[in-house]
Amino acid sequence: MLKRFSGIFFLIFLFVSTLFADQGGKDNFGYMWTSSGGTPVIDYNWIDVKSGTNLFGDSFDDSVSSTIALPFNFTFYGETFDSVRISSNGWISFSAHTVLDPAPANTAIPAGAGPDSLIAVYWDSLNSISGRGGGVFWDSTGSAPNRKFVVQWDIRDTVASAVRVRHFEAILFENSNLIKFQYNEIDAIY
Repeated sequence: MLKRFSGIFFLIFLFVSTLFADQGGKDNFGYMWTSSGGTPVIDYNWIDVKSGTNLFGDSFDDSVSSTIALPFNFTFYGETFDSVRISSNGWISFSAHTVLDPAPANTAIPAGAGPDSLIAVYWDSLNSISGRGGGVFWDSTGSAPNRKFVVQWDIRDTVASAVRVRHFEAILFENSNLIKFQYNEIDAIY
């Protein structure tokens, strides 16, 4: 009987662990991650904001924006913020005290070396080549109380004689304080 019970327990464990393999547990503030293949299912819905503000033009390397006012207050780890700073290196910070160093090198989180109040969407040393049509854009969509603040990175750099493309974005949701990352193309070679 014990052997049969152990086998049933193992199957249940395998089913449950497989069911939740595409998400991470909640931290002390209730944040967790879920991939698009996980449960609950997260819809992929790319929001193109290239018609919004282009922060750095199409040629940039290690740049950080000045403070950008959010269209709504956003609560992140127990603090409410009304502005962000955006880096060309794939991150957003809520801290106005972030040093203007764009922090191109990834460090462990949390760590004193990285930006404060960090959302690391695709944190890496990213740059874009002039004339390739890339950029870092932001815009807000929708109307209160369901607005979204969207930051979109279109990175086009050169690897050998090909152009490598990375399109990704972060979406901040009004009221729910949810953060959604979407990756359209990563390291596509043209």
